[in-house]
Amino acid sequence: GSCNFTLLAIDTITPVIACIVSMDLSMNPANCSFTVPNMASTLTITDNRTTTGNFIITQNPLAGSTTVGITDVIISVTDQGGNTAICSTRLFPIDTVAPVVVCPPNVTVNNGTSCDYTILNYNAAVTVTESCPFYSLFQDPPAGVNIGTGEQIVTFTATDQMGNNASCTFTVTVIENILPTITFCPNSIATCDPVVTFADITATDNCGVLV
Repeated sequence: GSCNFTLLAIDTITPVIACIVSMDLSMNPANCSFTVPNMASTLTITDNRTTTGNFIITQNPLAGSTTVGITDVIISVTDQGGNTAICSTRLFPIDTVAPVVVCPPNVTVNNGTSCDYTILNYNAAVTVTESCPFYSLFQDPPAGVNIGTGEQIVTFTATDQMGNNASCTFTVTVIENILPTITFCPNSIATCDPVVTFADITATDNCGVLV
């Protein structure tokens, strides 16, 4: 007698793939955009069964699409057994142009009788011109910091995604309206002596600073 049966070989081993870590790409300086390349040629693939040219390779974003800013491309490789491996490459647009930062005019604050003033958030008053839409804006001293009377320089620094940065400054002048009090003033002195000595004049001020 005889019998027949079918032997089905099932491949369950995932391909081994390696993506390059990153790639620098020229961008359109007018809008910070660049074209996503086809990443298939950058891959290293090994598999127990499937040979070169027989893998299904996909990527997201698609090759030829346009994007802006730092972009991660997710690449999938599927062998003939349906096993899929995934890796990614980070795309960096080449950007060497720093943002342009313009600070508001100097500010004078009449603080009344108070000697302490809390720095405001001036972000909305700062103008940043940057071709790429991704940047951070840092204020120093930051909003919420208490300062005394007098002049305080406030610095704003804008940094884009590629690390290019630029700064501007403006001055916040805080004044209070309580006059100092003289606590001792020497009596009038009548003398022909060319050298005159007298005790120091003393005074107090609500803010504790006398010049």
